Parts: sequence; C-alpha cells; structure tokens
Amino acid sequence: MTGRTESLQGRSVATALLTLAALVALVYGSSVSYEFVFDDGLLVTENPVSSWSLERTPDLFASGMTGVTYRPVRMVSYMLDHALAGGHEAWVFHLSNLLWHLATVLTVVGLARALLGGILAAWLTAAVFVYVSGRRDLLLGLFSTGSLWCFWRSLAAWTWRRRLGTGGAAFLLALLALGSKEIAIVLPVLAALLAVLHWRRHPEAFSVGHSLWLLAGGAAVIACVGLLYEAELRRGFASLLADRGLAPQP
Repeated sequence: MTGRTESLQGRSVATALLTLAALVALVYGSSVSYEFVFDDGLLVTENPVSSWSLERTPDLFASGMTGVTYRPVRMVSYMLDHALAGGHEAWVFHLSNLLWHLATVLTVVGLARALLGGILAAWLTAAVFVYVSGRRDLLLGLFSTGSLWCFWRSLAAWTWRRRLGTGGAAFLLALLALGSKEIAIVLPVLAALLAVLHWRRHPEAFSVGHSLWLLAGGAAVIACVGLLYEAELRRGFASLLADRGLAPQP
C-alpha cells in the first residue's frame, strides 16, 4: 500500500512539473523568435564583456568594474550564451532566458512544497510566479529560492553532517544570487523568517547551535556584498556625502 501511495505521489509531482513547463512555454515560448530590444543593446550587443571568452571569467571578478550593470553572474551567463551561439544570436539569448525561467519555476515548486506540504499548493504558487523583466531577475529568483530551499532542508537535518552540507549549498547559492543582483542582501532576513517558522512547527529542533549557524551565515552573506560591490559602494557613498544623491546599487 505504501509503495502504491508513493507511486501516485510521484506521478502527481511529475504531472505538476510537466504542466508548469508547458505553461512557461505557452506564455513565453514566442519570445524565442524576437530580436534584441530596449536595454539588450546596452547590456548585451553593445557590451564588449558579453563577448568575452569563458576563459576570462576570473577577469570579470578581478577587474574592479563599476557601473549599474556590474552583476558578474549575469555577465557570465551572457558570455556562455555568446559562446554557444558563436555570436550575438538573439534566439539563443531568449531561449536561455526561457530555460532560466523554467528552472526558477521548478525551484519555486520545491520550496513551496517544503513549506506548504501538498503538491497542489506548490503548483498554484509556481503557476502564478510573477513576470520577470530581465536575466538578472531570473538568476536572482533561481539562486535565492534555491538558497532558501537548501536552508530549510538544513534546518530539518538531524545530523551536523547533513546540516553542513545543505547549509553550505545554501550559502553558495546565496553568493550566486548576490552576483546576479545586489538585492539578494535580504536573504539573511528571509532565512531568519524561515527559521522562526520551522522552530514554531518543530520547537524540539531549536538549539543554540542553530541560532549561531544562522547568524554566522547571515554575517558571511553581508560581508560578501561588501567584497563583491566594494567599488560600487564606495562610489555611491562618496556621491551621497557630496550631496549628489545615492547611486542605484548601494
């Protein structure tokens, strides 16, 4: 009986994922035939970094680039698209966006199912997933949701080995989210809310070690923001002190 129940649950999950993939294709599939538009020129076709070879990826993180377009993980994704297409082929970049969107939707399903329990509730959550305006938001959504999902699993882990594994994955995904868009600095706050929710459901799981683990991870994420966007932060606060307003990223 248990095996049959698990089989039915597996089929339900598979059906949910396939219908979500079909929904994404239905809504956004036509974008693959579009040309570059609006900010695509500034960020992609007119941006020399997007045509760098992947071997130059370390240069992207070490060059101290500035400007509101400095989001290194996004730029690496553009470099990958350029390498796959052999140039700035619009359909490749749009198809890549479609795949990133699908990956984000499926990750939302995973996190929603962990929090809400049932696959139907998770499906509805992912089905109304909001419109995304650019690659940076796709990557931010994917890596942030993945980070929170892994963090939730680390809270549920009963051994320190598993807790360190899933917690480490959550931290690495948080770094990728930060490199996609700086607003990912809110991840420690979201993680804290998840921790409160988990401990209210499972008060026996609360421990001082859990709290210290959360604080250390949050402090590390915030420190990485300073390291990654140091030039931007310095320029922004210098502008603020000179009464010229605060630059967008800081």
